[in-house]
Amino acid sequence: MTSRIYTAAGKNQGISYYGKKEYNRAIEDYTKAIEIDSRNSAAYFNRGLAYNKKEIDRSIADDIQAAQLDIKERRKF
Repeated sequence: MTSRIYTAAGKNQGISYYGKKEYNRAIEDYTKAIEIDSRNSAAYFNRGLAYNKKEIDRSIADDIQAAQLDIKERRKF
């Protein structure tokens, strides 16, 4: 439960920084959220958006990871 709270907080901060065009800070917060919960596809997706503004290769890698995690989650049901 605690890790989900920290993951959500990191993701929300990342969204805020992204909106302010502070992409490096957004990437840092999304990375922290991923470190806490490596199965958080939304954090990978959002970090990919931030990387898209700076490093397209890293953006693509995060987009692929997010898609793979989403597929794994759907297969559980």
